[in-house]
Amino acid sequence: MRCPYCFQALPDHSTQCQYCGSRLPVAPGRVPAQPGNPPPATPETPSPTPPLTARQTVLLLVSILLILACACLGLVALARPSLLPRPVIAVLPFLASPTPLPTAQVTPATIATPTPVVWQAYSNPRAGLALDFPAGWLVIDQSLPGWADETRDLAEDYGWAESLFETGITPPTAQTRAVDPAGVDLANGRLVVFTAGRAVLPGSAPTFADIETIARDQPAALAALAGGLTLIGSPETGYNFTARRSERVQVNGREALLVEFTADTTIQAQAVRVTVRLYFVPAGDDLLFVAYFADQQAASAWRAQYDQIVQSLRPD
Repeated sequence: MRCPYCFQALPDHSTQCQYCGSRLPVAPGRVPAQPGNPPPATPETPSPTPPLTARQTVLLLVSILLILACACLGLVALARPSLLPRPVIAVLPFLASPTPLPTAQVTPATIATPTPVVWQAYSNPRAGLALDFPAGWLVIDQSLPGWADETRDLAEDYGWAESLFETGITPPTAQTRAVDPAGVDLANGRLVVFTAGRAVLPGSAPTFADIETIARDQPAALAALAGGLTLIGSPETGYNFTARRSERVQVNGREALLVEFTADTTIQAQAVRVTVRLYFVPAGDDLLFVAYFADQQAASAWRAQYDQIVQSLRPD
């Protein structure tokens, strides 16, 4: 038989559990077994629930107290969080290494400092203007004799020079064109030619509205001022303008008009989309302009530097 309270195995006909000390119920009509006499077989009947022992009573009270304590802490946390005990962080000793770990040597990252641009002023009294270019740029003054020969010499090292400077076309006015030959690198996407001078346009004193009309109806007449016109077409075949726009802007504190063209061309056997930006700036009775002809990638990547050159335009 088994004790109905602790379920330990007991000898048959025991009257008290030797493990938990509980007295065992005796079924009605059952008599204790006598030595040599087997007990009569009687049907088992449900036994009444015995009273709790002292040990069970203590365990029940402790459980009730723990439940009440948890409920009280929850109420305190809602009402007065500051009354809760501060958390304690315990560092387990067995997680510590018996020998200190080596300290990682942190090498500070080297921040590449961009090389500052050294600017050099260029003045052209014949054109009545001045500009600032990065030092080292090559300046070709088309208002001076011999400029075409100088360009042909440049073309021996840079085949694009004659096309961009259009040595076969005589400038109608004093013009200044500047280019950085070392920076013309189509493989890395950089080509630029700057042009500045006096704009000679139809009409005695063309207004911005007149210039916008010319840009709409005769874009080649304006694009020619920036050089490289022969690269983007011809009067016979037309010009490969893919987009054009105009915008009122400020150049060095003066009201100006920006006319922009986009065109497709081929330079050094490579298909190139170029951007042509022309800025027209009234200066007294004159109309000055500064323009640049650049591949679209360079026009975007170097826009800040190109804009700085444009903003340096001033009457001289």
